[in-house]
Amino acid sequence: MLACIYNYMLKESRKKLDIPEPDNFLGIGSGSHGYQVGVIIRRAEEVLLRKRPDLVVVYGDTNFNVGWRLGGC
Repeated sequence: MLACIYNYMLKESRKKLDIPEPDNFLGIGSGSHGYQVGVIIRRAEEVLLRKRPDLVVVYGDTNFNVGWRLGGC
């Protein structure tokens, strides 16, 4: 499963590196560090419980990676 925070810069990087479209967009938006990580944890957990992947590749900023890691615990 591939997860990504979606913004212009990462979209361009994804194209240059030939990384496929992510399976999930969480649509977090902007906010404080605590708000973003909290929402990412909740939404990542929902996706992980629903899909039960064997492997998850996450690319994005620090908040996104921290949220996915904590959401998968």
